[in-house]
Amino acid sequence: MSSINLNYYQYNELVKICWKAFNPIDAFMSCEDLVSVIDHFHLRNGSFFPLPIFLDIDNETKNRVKKHTTVSLIFDNKKVGNIVVNDIYRIKKKSFCKKIFGTNSTTHPGVKFFLNTKEWFVGGKVSLIKSSCLDEEITELKPSETKKIFKKKKWKTVVGFQTRNIPHKAHEYLHRVALEFVDGLYINPFIGWKKKGDYTPKAISTGYEYYVKNFINSDRVCLNLSRMNMRYAGPRESLFHALIRRNYGCTHFIIGRDHAGVGDFYGAFDAQDIFDSIPEDALIIKIFKADHTAYSKKLNKVVMMRDVDDHSKEDFVILSGTKVREMLSKGESLPKEFARPEVAEVLMNHYMKE
Repeated sequence: MSSINLNYYQYNELVKICWKAFNPIDAFMSCEDLVSVIDHFHLRNGSFFPLPIFLDIDNETKNRVKKHTTVSLIFDNKKVGNIVVNDIYRIKKKSFCKKIFGTNSTTHPGVKFFLNTKEWFVGGKVSLIKSSCLDEEITELKPSETKKIFKKKKWKTVVGFQTRNIPHKAHEYLHRVALEFVDGLYINPFIGWKKKGDYTPKAISTGYEYYVKNFINSDRVCLNLSRMNMRYAGPRESLFHALIRRNYGCTHFIIGRDHAGVGDFYGAFDAQDIFDSIPEDALIIKIFKADHTAYSKKLNKVVMMRDVDDHSKEDFVILSGTKVREMLSKGESLPKEFARPEVAEVLMNHYMKE
């Protein structure tokens, strides 16, 4: 039997397809489905889907893999699944970048990643034989498991919170606001493929596990770190993130300022505005549109910036992710207005050990 060796990104995609985290798809996309998704936001059968899910292979592998055959999928020298190949194709990647990411600039990490994928794509239904344990210290819940947890807790309404960062007071504010109108909060940090410079999976898990245990009413919170790959596709990816949280059992989802964005490639609220153009029955999840949230020096509390129009940028405590990581790695304390001292200490201890 022929085989395809998967990298970390591809393996994460395989697992999420088979876990039904990416419903309604159950396959790496064929050429027709991929083009339809990019051009029209839906599969050939009409099902809504906002981003391409693909399996790229090099020319050598392409010569070994044949259509209408079952091919083994290998990760970390172990067979982890199969794909029933129904399509092998090439696309003009550059022509699609503008539609997916809104730009062709290779300074955009998503564009750079997409253009650097291998020459050929393979489409076909997949199956998972065995999940390879990528990090034994981080347990990841499947959609079927989170739904059982929500049902056991008798949560009829659940709001999902997306992050790729460590916990800070702005996050805590959003969590508390969200818990005022739903039964439960699903905190779901992504720890899959990310751009260079983002927080490490261990830093995120260390910070959030401590935070949930000590500062949030844990009876109303479900924390799940997911090995999901970032695309940095801004508006399109915000739709994708909402679809994923629906599949995990959420009824609501928080979309913040510049959700899934990077640099200055997207407008501050593009990721929220795109939902206004999507039919309600396409996603079947309600969106909570949040503004940028930060600590106000004037008011001595965390606020949403849209609620304080008498403030200037200097009136807020705002730290970039780069600055925060730099301070933690040097053993410097974070401002108490930015993060709880106890959480900052836990994170500082982690970074000092690295």
